[in-house]
Amino acid sequence: KDLIAGVVLLLEGNIKIGDIVEISGTSNQSSVVAKILKINARTTQIETREGNVLIIPNTRLTQQQVENWTHGSTLSCFNIEVVVDYGANLELISKLLIDSAMSHPKVKKDQPIFTRMANFSDNGLVIELIFWADQSWDINNYKSEIRFEIDRLFREYDIKIPYPKRDILMNSDKENLIEK
Repeated sequence: KDLIAGVVLLLEGNIKIGDIVEISGTSNQSSVVAKILKINARTTQIETREGNVLIIPNTRLTQQQVENWTHGSTLSCFNIEVVVDYGANLELISKLLIDSAMSHPKVKKDQPIFTRMANFSDNGLVIELIFWADQSWDINNYKSEIRFEIDRLFREYDIKIPYPKRDILMNSDKENLIEK
C-alpha cells in the first residue's frame, strides 16, 4: 500500500518537497505541522516544527486528511482564547485584544480583526480574538507574541485573568459524623 501511495504522491504532485502540510492525527495522536523533506517510494521524510525528522509511511499522506499550507491561499484565520472575570468591562477588553493583534507585524490589517464571546466557563467569560495572518511555520510564535502583548495590556489596565476556583465545603458538626 505504501509503494502505491508513493507512486500516487509522486505522479499527482499534490504534495511536493518543501511544502508545509498539516497532517491530521489519529484517535490517540494530535495533528502535526511539518515540512516535506523527501518523498521516497514507500516513505516520506518530514521535519516537524520542533526540528525532528520523521519518516512516515506514504499511506499516511494519502489516506488521512492533509492540509497543504503551500497550496491555495496563504492567508488563514487564527484565534486566541482569553478567559476574563465575570463582570469585567468587555468593551475595554475587546479594544485591548484588537489592539494587541493590530500591533503585531504579521497580522493582516486589511482583514477583519474582531472579538466574540465564545462561552461562559466555570472560571469566567471566554473571549476569542479572531485575526488573519499568513499561514506560517512560525504562527505559534506569532500567537505567543500577541499573548505577551495581551498580558502587558491587561496588567496596564488592571484586567484580571481568573485562576480556576473550587469551593470546598466541610461540615465540622461532630454530631453528623458517622463512626465506623
